[in-house]
Amino acid sequence: MKYSRIGVIALSCVMLAGMRVAFAIELSATQSAAVSDAEAQGQALYDAAKATTTPTDGEVVRTAKGLIRDFCALEYRALVINNTTNEPQVYFLALPAKEGDVVFGRHYKVVGNTVTPSTKSCFIQPRDPRAVAAVVTHLLSDTPTEFHVYLSLLQAKPIYVMAGSAVWVVDKGKIRLVDQQKAGSGSTASPDRPLAQSEPQLRKLEAAMAPFVARARESYPQARARFLAGLPSGQTFFIVARIADSTGKWEQVFIKVKSIQEGRVAGTIASQTTLITSLENGDPYEFPESDLLDWMIKMPDGSEEGNVVGKFLDTYKQ
Repeated sequence: MKYSRIGVIALSCVMLAGMRVAFAIELSATQSAAVSDAEAQGQALYDAAKATTTPTDGEVVRTAKGLIRDFCALEYRALVINNTTNEPQVYFLALPAKEGDVVFGRHYKVVGNTVTPSTKSCFIQPRDPRAVAAVVTHLLSDTPTEFHVYLSLLQAKPIYVMAGSAVWVVDKGKIRLVDQQKAGSGSTASPDRPLAQSEPQLRKLEAAMAPFVARARESYPQARARFLAGLPSGQTFFIVARIADSTGKWEQVFIKVKSIQEGRVAGTIASQTTLITSLENGDPYEFPESDLLDWMIKMPDGSEEGNVVGKFLDTYKQ
């Protein structure tokens, strides 16, 4: 999952440490209904996937399969969940080629003639034994779906979902609102929330980040050499640095790298800014390599290399 909210992107680079936990935020009636339905359906899907007697073939499955034209290049398992008041729900679950990988999409639900995919694109998050949670964007609804609930139960790990204008956590079969984001003003927002100087536990966070920043800087020369030699088609190089204005305010953002020459990096800002009003997502930016805090190479399939600080921030608890 271009490095914007297009498609589903592996977002272990999201600065979750900057999000205040706010589970008490009241949901709208529409959100509450969607969340309740997703929890129930996700649990039913997980239970059906574990049951060896669940029907996986037959006319219902063959008819439903015929409605889908964009299967990913993966093996699929069909499951039928019968509801006494509605038509059977036929699910097609994509299976990872490698054990431990997480397939976020595309999975499918078919009810009657209606096909609902889990994501807009085919996306697999490679296994990372150090990860304690996954982070993704979701563009097809304003709340997480039963697919997120199913995958969280399957992996026995939380999934942070950026859907609509909010961040949610899906864990142990439940969906909770973590943070309500500010809506954009008609522009395409970056999935990254910058780390802002106004966050209350900043000093504690910076101390915790320090060893991971050191690791990122230690491994950077090799990544730099790969970029200068020419990355394969579809791969994108990002560097994390801080931008500042004349008042002393700063934000930590991703820079999409265009060139590195004589110790300076030139690129474009790839995060939505909140404090620095003079710069915004997509603006050109140049800075010394010594300002680097982290780096990441993003692959065409949404997987990534590097991003050691971002992965730490995914799991950081203040």
